[in-house]
Amino acid sequence: MSLKRPASELEDSDRDKRPNKRPAFDFGAFLSSSLQPLPKTATDLYKNGALRITRTPGRLEERVNTVALDEIILHEYLNSVFVASFYIEDDYFFKFFPLKEPNFTNDGRAILSHDSTRYRPSCKVYISRDINMDSCWPRPSGNNGTTSPLSDAQFASAVEHSQKMYQNAYGANFVACYPRMKAGCSHSKIMLLEHSQFLRVVITSANMMKLDTELGDNQWFIQDFKRLPNILPKSKYSSFETRLWEHAKALAAPTAFIDSLAGRFDFSTAKGTLVISQPKNLSTRPFAQDENAFGIFRMKQAVKQIFKKQSSQLSFEICSASLGHLRKEVVQNFLDALGAPDCTLTERRLKFVFPTRTNVQQSLLGEEGACNVSCHTRWSALDEATRESLHSSFYQYRSCDPMRPLFHLKSILALDETGFPAYIYVGSANFSINAWGSASSPRKAPSNMECGIIVEGSRITSMVESSNWETILPYTRPCKELLYTDADRAWVTHAYSIDETTSETRDMDARKLLDELSRVIPGLKGIFGNANPDRQTIMEFAMHLQSPPENSHWVY
Repeated sequence: MSLKRPASELEDSDRDKRPNKRPAFDFGAFLSSSLQPLPKTATDLYKNGALRITRTPGRLEERVNTVALDEIILHEYLNSVFVASFYIEDDYFFKFFPLKEPNFTNDGRAILSHDSTRYRPSCKVYISRDINMDSCWPRPSGNNGTTSPLSDAQFASAVEHSQKMYQNAYGANFVACYPRMKAGCSHSKIMLLEHSQFLRVVITSANMMKLDTELGDNQWFIQDFKRLPNILPKSKYSSFETRLWEHAKALAAPTAFIDSLAGRFDFSTAKGTLVISQPKNLSTRPFAQDENAFGIFRMKQAVKQIFKKQSSQLSFEICSASLGHLRKEVVQNFLDALGAPDCTLTERRLKFVFPTRTNVQQSLLGEEGACNVSCHTRWSALDEATRESLHSSFYQYRSCDPMRPLFHLKSILALDETGFPAYIYVGSANFSINAWGSASSPRKAPSNMECGIIVEGSRITSMVESSNWETILPYTRPCKELLYTDADRAWVTHAYSIDETTSETRDMDARKLLDELSRVIPGLKGIFGNANPDRQTIMEFAMHLQSPPENSHWVY
């Protein structure tokens, strides 16, 4: 079984065989130019809301409608921070926050690290992630050396251990938070950045890692909410605020932190509608009793608020880094929720923007940078008509950045009959049942934690820095030139490929796939225990639990 080949094992001859060999990329020059300090201003730059894309290497000169992480965080003026992400590259990401001197042991070594870059935040920093994606705690093992799923007691012990480890390294202001996931994964990507005069809310498709925040195409919703002179009673909270704090609580944000912000900012100005996914065991009243509060059911509800009546003329562009098994009924359920219940695959109103293997090989980082992009559709399991209709709905991913980065988008763009946006979804949810749940009989609630936002088309032009609304999309729009040929196949990550020359892995039973991957990824099977995860959930964890190649700081 082969996972991705480490960059160090690629011979020069192998690199030369890649089609359209990419120009040399100078990482040092990129870092020095992309992390220039900003003018020290703490104005609410995004008070009217903004839709941005990542400022990738080829966009450093033309910065219209692009953004960099340091510009978003504005660390000089932060009062407190809450960040949730599926994967967090600690040493890279934490450097963006307000930092004091490193914490050293008595013999002069920086705690938890051989290097001296472990700095302490000067304000409260709350970091939420799935505990299975945090490498700082030792997973419990059975007598045979295999890992087991965490009991409640083990989870509590692991949280306590991890929190102490981080506070020893970063000080008392650093608080590690871990939602108690029973199934699925904590996949939301959100930042709450408190400044003295406003709260900045950031919802994105990017994991907090260099591959996503600098070297890959991603989308960002950013809005600053003005601090109120008086605290609002809970009965006056907007729907946006109520849902925001509900999700922050589910992501294990401390109650004291939520209470310090709730009712203190004017969320009535929100430029979008929150669409949250979370398991019922992490939901509180009234959401736990509301079947339409989360996932695909919440999406349908939100779209209905935009359109007072169903629109049969909508068409869709879906660009998601991970695609689930696209059975006909799954696609139709999504189309119903998205506001086009009468739309079918044969009408060609649904377009998936997704890379082929050739697209990946010609991209900025090649196959090494595509480990978190994969299509999980079992094509041979589809009937012939569905398979042909679905294949003819796929278009190649081509970044507008001339250096051709890949992406980690989870974008759903709905277009009206004139081709203008009806709405856009930006957030963390991939196109899968785990992320959204299912409206098929029997109904299934989402198993993942996800956070996204729908922005109505009428608001988009005021939220971009260009007169062209298409600058919210980092890719070339679907066209005849990019339509898949009969020979094109959607990219499947190497972590998912046991034998690339056959279709064995694509059609493999989920349990067998888990057994095969567990041979080379220690601890993977123990995450699920006796649960029956589907193939996409297995791959979400497998793709990120792999260790990066030695001396390679961007491959995950």
